[in-house]
Amino acid sequence: MSGKHILLVDTEKNILFTYKNALEDEGYYVEFTDNASDALRKISKQSFSIVITEFNLQGSNALALINFIKENKPYIQVILLTARPLSMPAYEAIQDAGILDYLMKPFPITKLLIIIKKGLKRSDFILEKTRLESKFHAIKSYTLSQKQQFSDTLYFFKTLHNEIKRSERFKHSLSLLCINMPLASGDTQDCVEQIGSLALSIVRETDIATRFNGTCSIILPETSKTGVAALTERMRKKIADYVAHINNSLTINVAGDLHFTSGSFPDDIDFINHYMETLRERLNTITSEDTHHDG
Repeated sequence: MSGKHILLVDTEKNILFTYKNALEDEGYYVEFTDNASDALRKISKQSFSIVITEFNLQGSNALALINFIKENKPYIQVILLTARPLSMPAYEAIQDAGILDYLMKPFPITKLLIIIKKGLKRSDFILEKTRLESKFHAIKSYTLSQKQQFSDTLYFFKTLHNEIKRSERFKHSLSLLCINMPLASGDTQDCVEQIGSLALSIVRETDIATRFNGTCSIILPETSKTGVAALTERMRKKIADYVAHINNSLTINVAGDLHFTSGSFPDDIDFINHYMETLRERLNTITSEDTHHDG
């Protein structure tokens, strides 16, 4: 488990073995080396949470090692050891590099253990933050592509009309799911897009979606009342899981304002017909506006 992996770097092998044994007694998995080049190789290939290194290494100091870690694996926390006080330029350099802490030799192992525990918490926090940021950017990218997957209102209307006729003729299941969302404007635009895309990420390729007047509507062919209820629950859970990991009040508010309604053929044909009529009025309004504009 990477959360307990520690790398020791020191030119004094007796110190390496002393620290190694003490840390392994505490349940940590420990690797060690006596030079910077081998330490760089290990860090490049493996996953450590903590690196404990002597400042003065053979032929160089630890600054190059610390800078490599911060540029390539910033979640790794560095604890610096030194046998003598650092010069002011060296001290400023390690502070600029963002080390976790540094200790003057000799020191009690209990002090090192306290710093390690603090470092593990910080490492876990950085990894979780990075994971959430990656997830957020993935959702943003999905949102941009998803914008092209919404059908225009006229195509959606015709498709729903045809699906109703098909269900009537062949006695097939058909459901319509509507997600009423806050009207996107200003700061809420991205939040609405993210939540809408999350909901649509679990529908089938054969399902058709459109948006108008703050409602995201989805035609679900061959889907019964039980099926649309299960899909709605999956959407709610996916959105709730996402919101639970995002510290964004706007997104939380948008998710809290969602309202799911659905109807299935033939039991809820009145609901579907009412929706069709609303959609028809919307199309007539658009047509009238276009005609007036052309005139």
